[in-house]
Amino acid sequence: MTSWLLYLVALCMKRSSESLLLQSIVKEEYDSAETVRDKVKVRKKLRLVPSYDYHRAAAVGALCAAGFFLRPTFAAFAAAPVFFWLQRGLRDRSYFQPFVVINFRATALLACFALTAGILVLTDSLYYGELTLRKLWDLEMDWSDWKVAPFHFVMYNTVQENLEQHGAHPKYLHAIVNVPLLFGPLGMKKKPS
Repeated sequence: MTSWLLYLVALCMKRSSESLLLQSIVKEEYDSAETVRDKVKVRKKLRLVPSYDYHRAAAVGALCAAGFFLRPTFAAFAAAPVFFWLQRGLRDRSYFQPFVVINFRATALLACFALTAGILVLTDSLYYGELTLRKLWDLEMDWSDWKVAPFHFVMYNTVQENLEQHGAHPKYLHAIVNVPLLFGPLGMKKKPS
């Protein structure tokens, strides 16, 4: 999931860079145009530059929701790519406009996240829970009918007895096995003092 998210963010950043480059080329052409007719022609070219502000917002939001539902710790891995997706292409904006653009992008992202999360909760509740289409139609649902996978994941993993059922491991295992496995040679590097 994280690699898909990185791929989508990289595509969006590439498109933002291309659009900004095209905009700067057209603006230079506009500034060098001498007649009004030439300026109008160049201005029409500016309309052909593709927009990049909300590019793939639905895909990024849906992927974040799906990743979070598969494993809530996905949020930690998704934080950096989502930050870069939100702030891409803001270099040529005015002082206050970047905050407005980031807020609109965040709103679009959260809307897609919420829609996907709602669909996932509904699907899980229908498949694994006591929720039926008849209860939905008659609006006779109870809180116990809804199954929210990330909530159950957190609640299960906060109970020490549940973790011991799957095998408790010593704390040094993280330093010896998990860190080198996750970070490779960088995990072996000594911290600067």
